[in-house]
Amino acid sequence: MKRLLLGLLLSGFTYSAFSIAGEEYKANNLVLEYQKPTGTLSADFLKIKNEDINFGGEDIVADIEAKNDKLVIKLDNFEFELGGSIFDTIKDYESAIVAVEKIDSNVTNTEVSASEIDLRSSSRTLIRTVDMECASSSASDIIAQCIDSGVLTVDYILSAGSNIWKKVLGIQVAGETEVENTFLEINDGNYTMTLKVSGVKIKVKGTISYDGEVIDLWIKSANAGIINVKGRLLKELKKLENDNIKLVNDHLIITL
Repeated sequence: MKRLLLGLLLSGFTYSAFSIAGEEYKANNLVLEYQKPTGTLSADFLKIKNEDINFGGEDIVADIEAKNDKLVIKLDNFEFELGGSIFDTIKDYESAIVAVEKIDSNVTNTEVSASEIDLRSSSRTLIRTVDMECASSSASDIIAQCIDSGVLTVDYILSAGSNIWKKVLGIQVAGETEVENTFLEINDGNYTMTLKVSGVKIKVKGTISYDGEVIDLWIKSANAGIINVKGRLLKELKKLENDNIKLVNDHLIITL
């Protein structure tokens, strides 16, 4: 479900990517290389602290393995899960490279900077230059944290095939889709998102709310340049409906 959120908000990739609020999670110059079902992880510094784990160290070099539907770090005789939706997603790909300059997350703030995320299976998703900052004084998890106050920028996304934004623009050309200059800002539940596809700037505005289980995304407006494409966007979102995703008028209801 987080992968779908990512797809909707980031043209194929969720802004709740790297950690879970309520934990202390820090990393500097973290590089993960994965070839299903194993890989390696290195970091100049890594710290993970929650109810189950209290780990910290410098110059980390560790093995990783997909195990029990999670990625597990194996460091000497110590094992622990590497949490966060991007890391949970990696295990489903044939290969992956993730290069992160910084992760700094706690109960009130999350800051992430990543230079590259390259995910490959039968198709490829490539994301370059990601920066995210979220903050809240009372959030229970990172989604709530970012809905209070969040900013995300992504310079470049490459995905296989025609994604939802190409369909909204009526572009039928086969092949890879490039999305540039994605910007998402959320403040007190009000969001504005802009991105560029095939040279056309798309802007979506609305509100987003979250009760811990359900996300309600209201699409107030959607424009491609000066053209109103809200109807086209709603039509494409309707095609994504399943047991956890429903489009009710112009509200996208997502049950996590």
